[in-house]
Amino acid sequence: MREADLYIAAMGRSGSTFLCNAFTVPPNQIVMAEPRFHARSIDHTWQELAHLFPGISKTEVANAVEGCATTAEYIEQVHNRFLRDLTFWGVKEVEAAAHMEMIDLLRPRLVVVLVRDIEEVTLSLVEKINRQQWNKTYDWGWIEEYVRTSAAALVDVAERVEGRIVVKYDQLLDPETVRSLASMVGAPATGNPSLRLMEAKRDWEIERNAIRTAAKITPQDRGVSAEDVERSRELRRRAESYNEYFFRQG
Repeated sequence: MREADLYIAAMGRSGSTFLCNAFTVPPNQIVMAEPRFHARSIDHTWQELAHLFPGISKTEVANAVEGCATTAEYIEQVHNRFLRDLTFWGVKEVEAAAHMEMIDLLRPRLVVVLVRDIEEVTLSLVEKINRQQWNKTYDWGWIEEYVRTSAAALVDVAERVEGRIVVKYDQLLDPETVRSLASMVGAPATGNPSLRLMEAKRDWEIERNAIRTAAKITPQDRGVSAEDVERSRELRRRAESYNEYFFRQG
């Protein structure tokens, strides 16, 4: 398996899907979204590959990954079957446990560590969970653990990976940021920003992407409660190492 061109390390609700979509320009340039998650289900794998390779069948996908016992085997099989001849390929992940595993496996030419204010991440998570009616699966206990472990993992990546680039969520609002990243990796960032949002029924995000602005999204816009806001602020206060590393240096 040849080295990846790009790896995006992030926690959810930090703009990773936007950046992943920007660098996904089929048929020759693809950034896979969260293969560690998709590896758990043929349906998820097929859904991810179907909008990258129109006409691909679920049977074809199942045959390609048959017998894979680990994420590494899964990615190697998907790469060898579908991605080998691409001019550019990469991966984005939002699971804390995935980042160093993926970086060691993929040997990417560029690692982007994408970060966002913890309060904003948390409120956005609550909004997404509410909108997609996932409340019974993802409660506040899950949110707190996810944010805590993700923040620690991103600091770890930033400290350990030589040559990594840190990009803050607000910087993605400036087209020059994405153009600069495109120049670094030598590939256009002209993909459809709504690519992976349509199938996921995330219409509210498609609307926001269409009018990307530096204006802050209010709790009222998100439909979250005052208690959600206070709990999100408390999570930000606890994330001392993350805040210090990414938002107070320099």
